[in-house]
Amino acid sequence: MFKRIFFFISFFLIMGFSFSEDLNILILNSYHSGYKWSDDITKFLVDYNLKNDYNYFIEYMDTKHHYEDDFFVHLKEFFSEKYKNTKFDYIFSIDDNALKFLRVFGEDIFGNIPIIFCGVNNYKNIDFSELKNYYGIFEDIDMKNNLKLIKDMYSNLNSLYIINDNKSATGIILKEEILKEIESFDFKEINFIENENFKDIFDFVKSIDKNSAIFLMVYFVDKQGKYMDPIEFSKRLASDSKVPVFVPWDFYLNTGVIGGKVLSGQSQAEEMIKIFENLRRQKELKEHLYQPHQKFIFDNYILNKFNINRKYLPSNYELINKSESFFIKYKYFIILNLIIFLILFLLILYLRSRLLIKKKYIKKLKKQEEKLNASYEELEALNETLEESYNENETLLNNLKVLIDFSIHNFSNLDTFLKEVFTKMKFLMPEADNGGVLLFEEDKINIVEKSNYTDEMLENFDFNVEQFYNMSKVFIKEYDKPLIFSDSKDEIRVYKTMNISIRTEKKLYGVMIFDICSENMNFSNESIRFARYFNKIMFNYLTIMEKNKEIFDSYVDFSNKLAIIAESYDQDMANHIYRIGELAYFIAKKMDLNSDFCEKIKIFAPLHDIGKIFVDKNILTKKESLTTDEWEDMKKHTLYSSYLLSGNSNFKIAYNIALYHHEKFDGTGYPSGLLGNDIPIEAQIVSVVDVYDALRSKRSYKSDFSHEKTMEIIFKGDGRTSPNHFNPEILKTLKENSDEIKQLWFDL
Repeated sequence: MFKRIFFFISFFLIMGFSFSEDLNILILNSYHSGYKWSDDITKFLVDYNLKNDYNYFIEYMDTKHHYEDDFFVHLKEFFSEKYKNTKFDYIFSIDDNALKFLRVFGEDIFGNIPIIFCGVNNYKNIDFSELKNYYGIFEDIDMKNNLKLIKDMYSNLNSLYIINDNKSATGIILKEEILKEIESFDFKEINFIENENFKDIFDFVKSIDKNSAIFLMVYFVDKQGKYMDPIEFSKRLASDSKVPVFVPWDFYLNTGVIGGKVLSGQSQAEEMIKIFENLRRQKELKEHLYQPHQKFIFDNYILNKFNINRKYLPSNYELINKSESFFIKYKYFIILNLIIFLILFLLILYLRSRLLIKKKYIKKLKKQEEKLNASYEELEALNETLEESYNENETLLNNLKVLIDFSIHNFSNLDTFLKEVFTKMKFLMPEADNGGVLLFEEDKINIVEKSNYTDEMLENFDFNVEQFYNMSKVFIKEYDKPLIFSDSKDEIRVYKTMNISIRTEKKLYGVMIFDICSENMNFSNESIRFARYFNKIMFNYLTIMEKNKEIFDSYVDFSNKLAIIAESYDQDMANHIYRIGELAYFIAKKMDLNSDFCEKIKIFAPLHDIGKIFVDKNILTKKESLTTDEWEDMKKHTLYSSYLLSGNSNFKIAYNIALYHHEKFDGTGYPSGLLGNDIPIEAQIVSVVDVYDALRSKRSYKSDFSHEKTMEIIFKGDGRTSPNHFNPEILKTLKENSDEIKQLWFDL
């Protein structure tokens, strides 16, 4: 066992160092697929990394069915054509006929490559000194030890029947081998069963003497030339035989035979793998032939069937189909039943003692029966009360969870906030059937959310908006005649409505409505309390939103005024910063950027040069070219801008625009030399429109250019401006919308 584990580990370690090699390997079988001996060998070869790491090819010569004189010639022609474009690195040859074929035709078909073989019986007539690239394991059956085994196990043996076809190549070789060994054993009678029909053999073994034994070698082909699978033959033979059948190969095991000293297909494959790995390391080996590994294996069931004493077996044998004693086989079942029996016995004792006690108190129990019945009724009533309380608490806890979840929620905009409020209210107000959230925008009503209503129903209904301006924050209205909401397919009748205003001290934004469609249903006090609670939440949220907008607008207004101051030394600077915002917004919208993002670009683009308030006035107003030092001071306005706009997440876009709008897409800009999309997209957009507007505008140091001249400079360059400075996608948008931009700039 440890030897095999060591082999596996060694094999995988060796394979691990050779994953990078791309090898082509041919596995050539003498026989057909389904023949267990060669199938075992082939499967082992494929399983051990050939399948995953090498390109392998499998061929079957099928020589048990085809043994005509010209068959090898046809195979040569077939393989030559099939593999004319394939170069093999190694060939694994299984059994005699494959080796025979390769010795004759192998070099002509496949070239002079290493051939590793196994399962070869006729090896003694081959001169391997002439076959330098041939290495392998011969298939030398241990006839001597198998005959000795039979002799030792059967001291009163009358007859030994040796079954061998003496027709196949293997059968002929095996007969020669066993004849050499038989002479050293004193058997009373030895009979060879050969050249018979399959049926005659099966009929014969039914009647042989009980003091006999059978040694099955091979019987592939019968007298009439018919072929039978060796496994099937072994099963039929063992089934019909009244005496044990000994065998020399492990593929016969589990067919009803007793066993013997057997050759294993897997052990042959293991030796082939060792030779293969040694060849890969050393390229050439000193030894060409290797001894096969054999061991004694017996079927425990068959040993018991024929009452064979184990003392006659060799010391180093293995058993298959081991039997277990009844207790070992059913140990856990027996233990489990004993435990159950013990538990039941103890339970009976306990119940008996309890029964005796019960009899003593049965009279007292009867007297107290009436009192217990009365107590039971009281308990039932109490249980109902507790269940009601429990259900109420469960509802309260669920509602509380909804409120807690809502209180910690973040909302990106007003619509999202109102949808979440509506959802929570719908959950907390089970009596409400329908509802919706309506926002009043100038002369129209915007439907933000709805439940069980269609858009058509709400659009067809004539809402009196004026009534909502004068009503209380939470207002419930009952109707003598139901309100009817209808569309082309259906209608809904409403008997009661709860209106929750969406407002602040300054403005009525809209109303949240919940409707009851059942004439006998009312809004609960709990629902009214929740409505007032959420009305206050909406009031506070909107008030904070208004205050934040006032602060934000004031900051932006102040920043724009600073920007105007910063640009005041140039001509038309107020219009310039306004045009920058509008043009940047136009480009961003055409690029399908997020609407909120586009609005912020429009607001913050005018702040792009706000840092100029810290630049020397003389530099800003200088008409001549700036010196190197003056230009370095001018470039610092981007850093000054970042100082003004940093530290507030609301101005992140303004910060990016002011700091990075002089960066170039090709990495030649300032202040950081950012490349490509490392530059924020908002800064890339402002960079383009800033250049466009600067070229279109008259400056102290230049005249104004037409739209066409400006586009030519941006897209072709002029030595100072290059198209490589800008994002190609933004340039594409600029070009596709050239006429609109020209008109927009003119209008601004």
